[in-house]
Amino acid sequence: MKTLARTLLALAAVTLSASGATSPPNIIFVLVDDLGATDLSCFGSKFYDTPNIDRLARDGMKFTHAYSACTVCSPTRASLMTGLYPDHHGIVDNTMVDPAMPGRPFGGPHAKGWDDDPLWWN
Repeated sequence: MKTLARTLLALAAVTLSASGATSPPNIIFVLVDDLGATDLSCFGSKFYDTPNIDRLARDGMKFTHAYSACTVCSPTRASLMTGLYPDHHGIVDNTMVDPAMPGRPFGGPHAKGWDDDPLWWN
């Protein structure tokens, strides 16, 4: 994860020094949940029409190799913000724990303990 951040910073530095620009570069980083490798038309999708993203890809840079820290969004987002792997920052799934009731997850009917305790409904 830190390697990705260092790579992006190095890329920005090289871009600035090569262009001789004095203003900071315009960097748009898009993190999308549940987006497949070929869900954008700029990556070959015939099903989805994504003209604005296609224009960004055509006019800018397109990265074709990436690493996601986890298969769900919360740990991946936390890893991007902290530069740590999920097991180091502690967010390893998409559930939250109620601080008033340690060990009891938020998360709706699918969460463990949701329907087996009548006090949980109060």
